[in-house]
Amino acid sequence: MAAEAEELEDDFDYGTHETLILETGDEAELAISKALCPKSHDRFVEVDSFTYRNLPSEYREDGETLVDLIRALCDLTVKIDLNYVTKDRPSIWKGIKNSSYPLHDRRGRTVSSSGSGRIADVRKLDNESFRCPCKECSDDIGRQNWMILVFTATHVIYNTEEAENAVCVAFFDKRNTGIRFPLVETQWRNETGDLCLLAGVTCSPDLKTRLWDAILKFNASWKEIEKRCEESKEKRKKKLVVIVSHPHGAHKQISVSSVKEERIKHINNDTGCFYSYKASTCQGSSGAPVYIYGQNYFADERVHSGTVTDKSLNYCTTWCPKKKQN
Repeated sequence: MAAEAEELEDDFDYGTHETLILETGDEAELAISKALCPKSHDRFVEVDSFTYRNLPSEYREDGETLVDLIRALCDLTVKIDLNYVTKDRPSIWKGIKNSSYPLHDRRGRTVSSSGSGRIADVRKLDNESFRCPCKECSDDIGRQNWMILVFTATHVIYNTEEAENAVCVAFFDKRNTGIRFPLVETQWRNETGDLCLLAGVTCSPDLKTRLWDAILKFNASWKEIEKRCEESKEKRKKKLVVIVSHPHGAHKQISVSSVKEERIKHINNDTGCFYSYKASTCQGSSGAPVYIYGQNYFADERVHSGTVTDKSLNYCTTWCPKKKQN
């Protein structure tokens, strides 16, 4: 179920979203979109070339553990492609009057839109609530399927109707074109906080294994970093931010910066917070995983939400600890 949107009372400049919206989605249009982008692309780092030297000096002491976390996060980052916009999309962005919600003007129409997301879990399906739509699974009802859970921003995939018209592309990097799997439903969403959890499906044992291995490595790494944070008495002057996304619908890239500001937000009698930062993002980065140094992923989830009006600052979704987005 969704939490209803409410008018916000803060004065933060929520600017606009960073989904990539195209007419055709072909290579020529993608190239034009990137060429016309007002943002700099110089600070994105290729996944294959990322090392501890790309980290701020005060974080290099974490060495390979932090790099392993970022590499595992890369493996779990997906591109999300949407081809139909539900008529249920709201009209107001972030609860702010006179600010249009993404894709509101295309409700009920086909579209070529893309964002990013993070795979959170892979689970064996033991029931027939939904199945992989491929021919092999249609011909063999006993074929094993797995559910893939994906976090992204609500404005990337608004509801189940849109999920049914969307696909994820995993392992899409500079060397690989990626592995596609369909989305099937929205498990929950929060419109004001701009965060949702989607379910996809696959019948590929290889994809399931690769994703599960990445999840195990990711969990081990963030837990180790979190433990170091709790044990360390020294507070870092600037809290590290790492984002992995698919800017302009292209292969995934890494961006690094520090938290600019932490802001409190109240949603439906719950209190959460979101962060602003200067880590590089572009159209196509909406919904991308945002790692804040020391983050506990069992208690906290953040994805990229948008950019301020002059594009000088970006911000993530709001997570409420009471989880009332259910």
